[in-house]
Amino acid sequence: MRSVIASRATASGRGLPRGSIALCRPTAASAAAAGAATRFHSSSSSFSPSSSSSAAAAAATIPALVPPITPPETPPDLAAAADTLARFVAAAQGRLLVLTGAGVSTASGIPDYRGPTGVYSRHEFMSSHATRQRYWARSFLGWPRMAAARPNPAHLAIRALQRAGFAEPGVVTQNVDGLHGDSNVLEIHGSLNTVECTTTSCGHKLPRSDFQTQLAALNPAGAARAAAASDGAPDVASSVNPDGDVEFAGDYSAYVYPDCPACGGVLKPSVVFFGENMPAAVRDASFARVDAATALLVVGSSLAVYSSFRLLRRAVDRGGGSDGIPVAAVTLGPTPPRGGADLRFWLDAPCHVVLPLAAAALAPAEAAAEAAAAAEWVPAAAGGMPTTTSR
Repeated sequence: MRSVIASRATASGRGLPRGSIALCRPTAASAAAAGAATRFHSSSSSFSPSSSSSAAAAAATIPALVPPITPPETPPDLAAAADTLARFVAAAQGRLLVLTGAGVSTASGIPDYRGPTGVYSRHEFMSSHATRQRYWARSFLGWPRMAAARPNPAHLAIRALQRAGFAEPGVVTQNVDGLHGDSNVLEIHGSLNTVECTTTSCGHKLPRSDFQTQLAALNPAGAARAAAASDGAPDVASSVNPDGDVEFAGDYSAYVYPDCPACGGVLKPSVVFFGENMPAAVRDASFARVDAATALLVVGSSLAVYSSFRLLRRAVDRGGGSDGIPVAAVTLGPTPPRGGADLRFWLDAPCHVVLPLAAAALAPAEAAAEAAAAAEWVPAAAGGMPTTTSR
């Protein structure tokens, strides 16, 4: 098995050759030799936590953990990845910012854009009535699966780290699925859980679940198709896309969708489609979170979209580069995320496996509490909105 730990080498020395920072799980003897001043090594510098915070104290104890932080059946590469990640998280001293992409939700049944079943498309939603008919007809089929999706172990691990004080309380996410369940989450591409009027002076919003009911009433044939699709009807040609619609061959010309009940304007999902601009306030908020962090962890994102890639650049180039912060990534893929040369390390590993292992090592009580709380999740399909247990 090839190593899941990798980074990219550059002339500047920021990156390291693939596999060069693999950290074996330390034994008690090696921990004693290392002492309390355990450091996480980067290519450009070494940094160690001070002893003044609980996060720093935990960082110092990671090498001395006995028994090992990963279960015996864990493949060695994943065990090493979890150890590496745990040290990186702890060294941030509670000011770790987590940036997530579609890959964090694949274990919840929502495909990503980069994987073999993902779709990378541009929605020109406002271009014509026919385009909106097509979108809402497809979205009607895709919404039940999106709404029923539940947080997976990666989401729970992130919340456990937040709850324990190892990570900043607000995740920045590219996802529109609402699965982080955190009232402090910054959804830079919006959320599928609401529908909004496009008339600037109106601003009317309603829950997507209510809009689904309206679509069903206006399109009884579409409702029948949705019921058949849930039973595996052959005319549904592909899985749900990450933005909530489904590819299927059909005639959209008779599909009916409601106008805004407040002003008669066009309603759209509260998301930023490809080709649309992110609201300036959201952009500035994402910048502020990077500026306040001491480290950035990218989870499940290839950083192919500029709105997220520029957060990597801002982190690395902060203060003209003199005040840059370390960035690491946990994401599956044949190649590292965009900007990989600036990563301290890249873990080519499933985030829903590696993150829980690291969280269990750093915050076992919080990790167990989040797993228990997950049983109380109210799916959006039932009209519920996720709640958070994060600090």
